[in-house]
Amino acid sequence: MFGFLKKKIKESIENITKAVSKKSEEAAKEEPLERQIIEKPVVEFAKKIKEESSTQEERSLEIEKELDRTEETRPRPEATRNEGEPDTKKQGFFEKITKKFTKKITEVTVKSEDVENIIDDLKIGLMENDVALEVAEKICGDVEKSLVGKSLKRSKIEGTVNESLRVSVAEILSQDDIELTEFVKKTSKPVLLLFIGYNGAGKTSSLARIGHYLKDKGISCIFAAGDSFRAAGIEQVQVHGDRLGIKVIKHSYGADSAAVIFDAMKYATAHNIDVVLADTAGRT
Repeated sequence: MFGFLKKKIKESIENITKAVSKKSEEAAKEEPLERQIIEKPVVEFAKKIKEESSTQEERSLEIEKELDRTEETRPRPEATRNEGEPDTKKQGFFEKITKKFTKKITEVTVKSEDVENIIDDLKIGLMENDVALEVAEKICGDVEKSLVGKSLKRSKIEGTVNESLRVSVAEILSQDDIELTEFVKKTSKPVLLLFIGYNGAGKTSSLARIGHYLKDKGISCIFAAGDSFRAAGIEQVQVHGDRLGIKVIKHSYGADSAAVIFDAMKYATAHNIDVVLADTAGRT
């Protein structure tokens, strides 16, 4: 499942990159005509300004000579510029226009319609892989928000989408720290703590550790051997229970995990047990 989901997300990133790159290429094709319309008058204007500037400089020199013929005319000192300070003389009007054209070719502003179909496809792919609707909507919304209305370079699109996915998933998985004993005290009894995760992730071992911790804190608990599929899964919970002095509720192998947990909750209610720690096969 996770391999397919990873492939689906990768395809969506590639499709978004292609869609935005295509728009950028279309903008680049339209550029020569627009540049032709604007550049010519700009060049002529710059040339005229330069000619007028040269004429004014010559007149100023003649006036200086007339006022003081005995003194050798000194060249005008150039304005000093601190190191690191931008040279505004080199940033003329024409240069600014040129930069705008360059930016237009290498960057593009993403619109909602540019990525709408791809975002919808990503949402469907997430839900097909058992991602909850509200989670899929958040992830897709975050990706869309990171793109739409932003001026992005084509080379930065994939990185932007990847970062958006990373931040979105991190926010979804983030959880405030819980003080377990306080949580148990404030919650109606019996409290059910369900242990889920990949095979070999350490569910049963963690269950035993939490049981030991709660017992040390004076909180009563029992184990529910809900992993009725893995070989020796029930025996492993029983061994932990025997060592810790914690009762284990169990059925035979192949039994419904939910039924085991249901019976454990009934037993805890009848015997005023605070917490049921339920082992599973990674799912219920």
